[in-house]
Amino acid sequence: ELPLPSLVVIDEAIRDEGTSLHYMPASRTVRGDAALADELTRALAAVSLPVRRGLAWTTDAPYRETRERIAHRAAEGALAVEMQAAALFAFGRARGARVGVVAHVTNAVDGRAFPQGTRRRGRANPLCHVPRCLRRDGCGTFTAMMALVTGGAGFIGSHLADALVANGRRVRVLDDLLPQAHPTGEPRFVPKEAEFIHGDVRDPG
Repeated sequence: ELPLPSLVVIDEAIRDEGTSLHYMPASRTVRGDAALADELTRALAAVSLPVRRGLAWTTDAPYRETRERIAHRAAEGALAVEMQAAALFAFGRARGARVGVVAHVTNAVDGRAFPQGTRRRGRANPLCHVPRCLRRDGCGTFTAMMALVTGGAGFIGSHLADALVANGRRVRVLDDLLPQAHPTGEPRFVPKEAEFIHGDVRDPG
């Protein structure tokens, strides 16, 4: 049983969502960068939380997480359910980028919960507290890495960018500033310390 709270280094994700299909052909799962997962697992050994590594279930339909489906995914070996890993891994494969995902698991599908002390809620919140944890002694090499926050001008993305800046990370924000969400056309909520790029992840490199 996965203890709460804990960190899960996701090295493979079940593709039960739609975004990953825009980047690679259909398959049951998609794997992340194994070497990067190794590095993350070693670095997180210095964090005072249990660390596990393995399979996650990526789905963007939380209300379809029935008891039967949960039991099925657990039997397949999934450690956590979240919403991004499969899409990120597929994007990395399509663009030749090394992608690693760490989920900060704070509550369970059976209702067990651990108080996070944060606005963010969810079953597994990828990267929610990891930037702070990676600054512990012995993990300093990660603080110099550039963090890319896609959709970083929005509500969640801008809060994540704020947290990364506060923890000493160099931050680059990519956002296409869709008029529906940004009627003024200005990235008003992006921290001034971050580099802002007006663009789309689908733009040519």
